[in-house]
Amino acid sequence: MNYPTSSAMTSRDWHNYLVAQLVSASLGYLPRHVVAVGVEPGDQEIVVHFQLTEIDDKDEDDMAEIVGELSILLGDIVRIRTATDVRARAHTDPTGLIRWTYRARVEDESDQPGLR
Repeated sequence: MNYPTSSAMTSRDWHNYLVAQLVSASLGYLPRHVVAVGVEPGDQEIVVHFQLTEIDDKDEDDMAEIVGELSILLGDIVRIRTATDVRARAHTDPTGLIRWTYRARVEDESDQPGLR
């Protein structure tokens, strides 16, 4: 099977492709304690970012499933790393390098001004 590569696409198309594949890989596997999931695009390596309120064994299994599914979807065109961050609430900076695909609902938006 031929997989798209970052060199065969515009930067925007590559980023959108990675977002779509991460969303697909995450279906049914979002960890119970997750508050945000995103992908940091790169040409040779991507980083899947997980923010969780805590991490238990089931969360670890779910994150591994997501990365495994993503690996199947992307083939060997990039290396996949993960980054986990334990925090009470999601912090998803819309101006950063990470393309966020999931953020838990915030009951009181005033707790996180400027973050949408």
